[in-house]
Amino acid sequence: ADAARKAGPGKVRHFPTKSGVADFLMETLRSPCHVLFKGSRGMALETIIAELTTPENGSESGTT
Repeated sequence: ADAARKAGPGKVRHFPTKSGVADFLMETLRSPCHVLFKGSRGMALETIIAELTTPENGSESGTT
């Protein structure tokens, strides 16, 4: 992330928790959009995806 910050200040965000990522994305994203999640399996990013794609969070079908 440090190299990315140097290359493009303001474009990189760091979140200490996965819930922080989900909160930020729910406030920022507008439909229709696509998001690429990249990380190790140990990060369990599917928990963020599940939170973002639940119908109560605005996803019509539960998937995006």
